[in-house]
Amino acid sequence: MKKLILFGMGGHGISCIDSIPSDHFNIIGYFDEKDLSNTYKYLHLKYLGDDSKIQNIINNYENCYGLISFGNHSLIKKRISLFQKLKNYNLKFTSIVSDNAYVSDKSEIGQGTIIMHKALVNIGVTISENCIINTGTIIDHESRVGENCILSTNVTVNGQVQIGKNTFIGSGTIISNNVTIGQNCIIGAGLTIKKDLIDNSFLK
Repeated sequence: MKKLILFGMGGHGISCIDSIPSDHFNIIGYFDEKDLSNTYKYLHLKYLGDDSKIQNIINNYENCYGLISFGNHSLIKKRISLFQKLKNYNLKFTSIVSDNAYVSDKSEIGQGTIIMHKALVNIGVTISENCIINTGTIIDHESRVGENCILSTNVTVNGQVQIGKNTFIGSGTIISNNVTIGQNCIIGAGLTIKKDLIDNSFLK
């Protein structure tokens, strides 16, 4: 069983906890700005401290893996920075797939990416590192998701879509077949995207 440390806690963090297979991972605790055990009644994990304690704590745990467990569009840059810092500390990452998700064995999932409950990742899909594929999201055949992307709940990515790195897609949005989404885009909830989007596009 792999030992796992979570970085950042909140609504998404407790959803991550629920999606992490307990027979594969032993969550030893979490980092955050403060102890949130009184805020979230479902949070029964050891509080390891704030960011200033990360390196020292990591050094005390051998053969441990990490997961960045916070995520919304305003925090993508923070996720990128923290992911790189943790790799510089030689912390290991792995992909995490909920027992209630389907991921084709002919797909590729990057390190530090979590696939949450009821998500479906179909044949030939590539998802890069440090991504969130949230509850109920569908990614169809041969699509590609760049690094540091967040796909919110119930997003539908149809076949042969290309999504550039550092992109956020809001809940319920549908991306049509063969569309290319540029890097650093923010796409709001409940939209239908039928045409390519350039880098740094913002739709709401």
